[in-house]
Amino acid sequence: LDGDNLDESEAAELLVALAREQHQQYEQALGIFRKLGKADDEARTLNDIGELQKELGNYPMALDCYQTALAKFKTNSLMKDEAILQNNVSLIYEKLGMYDRALESHRLALAMFRKLGNPQDEAAAMLEIAETFLQMGKYDQGIKSALEAMQLMKKAGLSTDEITGVVAGYLMDLGKTEEAETLLSKTNNVGSLARLALIKGDFRTASSLYSQELQRRSDHGSPH
Repeated sequence: LDGDNLDESEAAELLVALAREQHQQYEQALGIFRKLGKADDEARTLNDIGELQKELGNYPMALDCYQTALAKFKTNSLMKDEAILQNNVSLIYEKLGMYDRALESHRLALAMFRKLGNPQDEAAAMLEIAETFLQMGKYDQGIKSALEAMQLMKKAGLSTDEITGVVAGYLMDLGKTEEAETLLSKTNNVGSLARLALIKGDFRTASSLYSQELQRRSDHGSPH
């Protein structure tokens, strides 16, 4: 097939056909793992099927796969896998507009990561909670959770530049430019500082900062 000559409908049909083929392969693997009694691999394959269905927009089917896998991980006491899957479940609930259920799953994942003692995963789960609150329009709770995620990263001695930029972005979206500026004064997040300068009407500073950021990405070979 010549990809340059495919129109949108043909491309969509091709993607669906490829997804079906991949789904069949997963189902074959699932059958093998079931016969061998490998519940862990069976659960991971169910998670893969769930991911595939999510990409296709089949959210109820994805949720069913995730929940079946989750039950198997619980049975086999695989807490990290269970925590990751809880997060996947919560993302489907968000797609379905079931934000309370999404928060419940995010909090379960957070508790598991906390018990496992992985601060980076714990911070990521807290940030997911923040984003869910923001989608619900609960901005103050969202910002509070995002700041908690940042503190978790700091406590673990991990770089907070990226997450600081995310939190500052939330604040700027809410028009809280002074709070964003205070937060960014403690970091060297050039992209976020440039956006802040643009919001404040300081176009010269914004242009200079954007140029620095583009140069940094070019030096690191980033295509974006």
